[in-house]
Amino acid sequence: MNIAIGKFGGTITFDSNKWKSAIGGNRDAPLLYTLLANRHPNDTFYMIGKSDLRNIKPERKKELNIPKNIIDCFEGFKGNNKKPRLKEHTVYAFNKLKEKNVKLDYGILFLGPVSSASIEHFLTKPSGEYYIPWECFEMYVSNIVYILNKTNIPYCTITTDSRYTPFKEEDLVRRAEFTLSQYNILSHERHIKSETDFTRVYTDVNVTYNNMEKIYFLNRKKHDITKYNKDIDITIILNQGLNKALDRGPLLKEYIKDNNISIYGKWKKEYYEDNRFKGPKPFNELHDILEKTKYTLIIPINKGWVTSKFWEMIDYGIIPFLHPYYDLQHHIKCPEFLRINSPEEFYKKINMLNNNPDKYEILLSHLQDMLLDEYYNGDLLNNELNNAMKKLEKICK
Repeated sequence: MNIAIGKFGGTITFDSNKWKSAIGGNRDAPLLYTLLANRHPNDTFYMIGKSDLRNIKPERKKELNIPKNIIDCFEGFKGNNKKPRLKEHTVYAFNKLKEKNVKLDYGILFLGPVSSASIEHFLTKPSGEYYIPWECFEMYVSNIVYILNKTNIPYCTITTDSRYTPFKEEDLVRRAEFTLSQYNILSHERHIKSETDFTRVYTDVNVTYNNMEKIYFLNRKKHDITKYNKDIDITIILNQGLNKALDRGPLLKEYIKDNNISIYGKWKKEYYEDNRFKGPKPFNELHDILEKTKYTLIIPINKGWVTSKFWEMIDYGIIPFLHPYYDLQHHIKCPEFLRINSPEEFYKKINMLNNNPDKYEILLSHLQDMLLDEYYNGDLLNNELNNAMKKLEKICK
């Protein structure tokens, strides 16, 4: 099978030296595609989105164990990010596939930030005027939209961020067959009827929980928490959110009250007037803090969603309490003790555990038992992807 891969609205960075942190979404796509290509050596994966593959030297690719069956469709592209090179960029990957006589069978694509239109001088408004795409969307979305519109291949999408559903790219004709995510929801998506008929129609895409938050475990080893000295009671690792996500500020303030709790993450300037808000930290510093922390509070990026933060925290031997908005569909089969309804309950449970070391150790041990080998070795996610691929293959036939 010839399978299209890529990320709408962003560059996929395979060189781990360039990842901004060891925790975060910049790891998701390269790690999952590497797993996929390694587990399916007889298939070829064509990178139709932007990536750093063409800039990685062969010896570095070998160090990174980048599978040879991942083919960069932008290999040889010399353009820059300025007009008029953007138009060439839009069609480059499609033309490369055409030159090599490659027929794509289906796609597995990550969702990212998009707008209503990404292709220059294509989609018109009801007034007859063209949408004028931002250059960033021409650079990181138009190339994928162009290929999907021209080939009409079936594809599924993957999202680890609730802000990208529903998918709002109106100039993309065919919608995903389904979306693998961290929540169950029906995505009602508006788009044009065809490349020649700009009538707006709607397609419902089934977005389902498929363990995608467990991408966190790929390329990691389980921490030996017996070596950690837990002398910090509570630490919270959290960004403020906003930009189509929850504003976590008021929710967090309700819980931290006047307690001396350190918060690490990105916040608006006014929050730093409170010296408990420390701002973002380099991962090596964050790592040392996590090793010492006993408890944390998790607030989702949007109401109801599961995130990787739960698994990140228990991997460090931290007991995470779940804000009432977190995992409303109960996809995580954790002890109900961790689900709290109020700040009072949060502190009451922490005090109880601190006063009862045996109960603390039993709970911590239970959480450690949740960290299964199939998460770290990729078997669980490979099974999820195999199921998705089988569905797409049936549609191809």
